[in-house]
Amino acid sequence: MEQIMDQMAAVVKTASDFVWNSVLLYVLVFTGILFTIRLGFIQVRKFGAGWRQMFWNGGWMRSPRRHRRPERPCRLPSKPPN
Repeated sequence: MEQIMDQMAAVVKTASDFVWNSVLLYVLVFTGILFTIRLGFIQVRKFGAGWRQMFWNGGWMRSPRRHRRPERPCRLPSKPPN
């Protein structure tokens, strides 16, 4: 049983070394930089809008009710169309 566990540990270590080697990290960093440039630095440009959306517009800190648009009831047509 211990021999099987050692073999499984060796397989997991080999897979981990393959997945998390330096080449993968370089590929992830390069991809992040590429997307940042291609999308026009959207992380920087839209930071304020994202902050407002997350915290004030329906997020954790909802704005007071007086600032919201009043709800209108759904109105059905008085006459059915011909």
